[in-house]
Amino acid sequence: MSVVVIAGPTASGKTALGVNLAKKLNGEIVSCDSMQIYKDLPICSAQPTKIEMEGIPHHLMGFADYDIRFTAHDYRILALEKIRDIIARGKQPIIVGGTGMYFHWLIYNPDFMPEDTLLIRKELEKEQTDVLFNKLLALNKETRIEKSDRKRIIRALEVFALTGSLPKDTIKQKEKNTEFDFRLFCISPPREILYERINKRVDLMLQQGMLEEVKTLYLKGIKEEHQPYKAIGCRQLIDYFKGLCTLNEAVEKIKQESRRYAKRQLTWMKSEDAIWLNGTQEENINTIIDNL
Repeated sequence: MSVVVIAGPTASGKTALGVNLAKKLNGEIVSCDSMQIYKDLPICSAQPTKIEMEGIPHHLMGFADYDIRFTAHDYRILALEKIRDIIARGKQPIIVGGTGMYFHWLIYNPDFMPEDTLLIRKELEKEQTDVLFNKLLALNKETRIEKSDRKRIIRALEVFALTGSLPKDTIKQKEKNTEFDFRLFCISPPREILYERINKRVDLMLQQGMLEEVKTLYLKGIKEEHQPYKAIGCRQLIDYFKGLCTLNEAVEKIKQESRRYAKRQLTWMKSEDAIWLNGTQEENINTIIDNL
């Protein structure tokens, strides 16, 4: 059976597209977002509300505590279980999200296990970010990873240590998961429209209570080593609580980092074997249905 995968940058309209597609195909949605798994971040991670879900079942959202470490391998196991269950009940599984590594470990067969990466990561974590970036530059002078993006630098070096190639090359060499026929569709709104949506979404999140949500986590004792700390919005507001910036500065930083993240997501999608969706929502739904 074909499994629909809808990817796209933040604020691109993935949620609404997935819900409306599910209505037409008798489907259920499986989230593919590394931050939406956490129960303490419904606003900051843009988890769809019950109103936005419109009665369509959504899975793998809001189930993990903030101090739980959750890997792409963990996601693969749970997502495949959900897909099998949805199909067994005669429904259409629809994967929706924007976390590239989660997509890869679902659509492709992993060629190494997370236990292997932990040992390498511990060694890499001992190095300063600029030292790690120089190692990455020595492997690829044209890397698109920003020199301040410590997480992605370490991930790239991890993959190289385990496979002998950097992530982009590794992805091309992966074998597809043949258990299901994954059909990847990517949304790509015009850049200026996307950035406007991002800015408006951040303002809406603040109105919905993102400040209070992050403050609750801050008071619980969330630290930099916890994955939710890295969520855009979380770390910027914590800097505000610590007195390192004003609220306005934190908000502008959230918008800026969200736009940068969207750009990175689009860069990833361009390297994938995907069908691009550039029309209205109705046109995009018809494109997906025609390709099933």
